[in-house]
Amino acid sequence: MRYQIFSDESGHSRFRSIGVLSGKKTEIDNLRNELIIILEKKDRDSIEFKKIDGDKNKEKVAIDFVEKGIEYCVNEKIRMDILTWDTQDSRHEIIGRDDIKNFQMMYYKILRWVKQCWKHKHIVWDFYPDENSAVDWKKLMSYLQNANLSKKHVKEDSLFGEIQNLDFPRFQRHDEVISDTEPLTQVIDLFTGFARYSFEKGKEFLAWRENIKNQSQLTLFGDSEVKIKLSRGDTSKFKILQILDKLCKDRRMGVSIERNSYLYTFLPSNPLNFWFYEPQHEADKAPIRKKKMRSNLSK
Repeated sequence: MRYQIFSDESGHSRFRSIGVLSGKKTEIDNLRNELIIILEKKDRDSIEFKKIDGDKNKEKVAIDFVEKGIEYCVNEKIRMDILTWDTQDSRHEIIGRDDIKNFQMMYYKILRWVKQCWKHKHIVWDFYPDENSAVDWKKLMSYLQNANLSKKHVKEDSLFGEIQNLDFPRFQRHDEVISDTEPLTQVIDLFTGFARYSFEKGKEFLAWRENIKNQSQLTLFGDSEVKIKLSRGDTSKFKILQILDKLCKDRRMGVSIERNSYLYTFLPSNPLNFWFYEPQHEADKAPIRKKKMRSNLSK
């Protein structure tokens, strides 16, 4: 069986996210075709999270992409796993942090989890990350494929409890893709963008949504409405996030934004998994840059 992975990243400030879309190639191809139809009907070439700026056409395309992505997850045709971390937590707020190496480590964590979730044997994998990443893909894949997770133990502890400790599969095909021309990268870009965005604007979103609920009641009693000022882009993103959250609840996806004020999946094995990485112990620290060695040459 041939399976494929498409990935994208979001964020360059405090919160950063990696999103991975995975599934059997036949289902991936079907999803791509349906996304292409959505773009053609809306007369668009592509959709991107950061370009949602209040334009109604972009908003509708993003909503259709979100609906289609959740539909495929609900029917277990694909998985979408989005890992987010806080660069100001105890793991990352250290002097000399190596962001590129840390990024590769986070990719390792999420790809390892994706591999564990697809339990079929004899899977052939293709890997298609977004070309804009700073990751050295050859180095990362070499590490993934050659890393023996454990020769001594059959199982290992993880964030999600005890998991079977299997070696990584070989990636048969690998190529960086241009997101503007690949709808699959665009759909995971949207979910990855909203994961990171929920950390930055989650509390504002919940206040905005509560205000919307109260407006009708205030109007009935003749009271003046309380308006929350938002940019056109944030207003558009809030509307899409509201639909994403409602769809997850209606489909019982186990996703919540109310509990922590950011998107979070309670059961990580669910096909739509919003995962927030938290330091596991005091020694869990991000890698630091190696100091350049100076040679003491005698005169």
